[in-house]
Amino acid sequence: MRGSLVNLFYLPALVILVAFMIYPLLSGIGLSMTNWDGYNAEKPFVGLANYAHMFTDGNFLTVVVNTLIYGIGSTIIQQILGLALALLLNTRIKGKSVIRAIIYLPALGAPGALSIMHDVISHNQQ
Repeated sequence: MRGSLVNLFYLPALVILVAFMIYPLLSGIGLSMTNWDGYNAEKPFVGLANYAHMFTDGNFLTVVVNTLIYGIGSTIIQQILGLALALLLNTRIKGKSVIRAIIYLPALGAPGALSIMHDVISHNQQ
């Protein structure tokens, strides 16, 4: 009885995982095997032709290398700057709480923007 109750608590996380990660992944794989232009309702199936075209394209290797350089480079820079900022804010400096508040301030922008968007959308429906 106890084991099944514990497993029941995993259900919301599993539903969220399927809804926001697994379904879009499988949907993207399915769409990659079509010739859909994003506008028309018809999605002609082409199979692996898109992948064959991608791997035979002359720019493919350049794009992969540029993506790897950008991804690895930006990750390294973010880690170094984040560590330096954390070490700086862990010392005894004047105004540390103000600096922490300024750093956290952009995180407050998304909920505000979302509420404004919701307000605009709901006013258009009335």
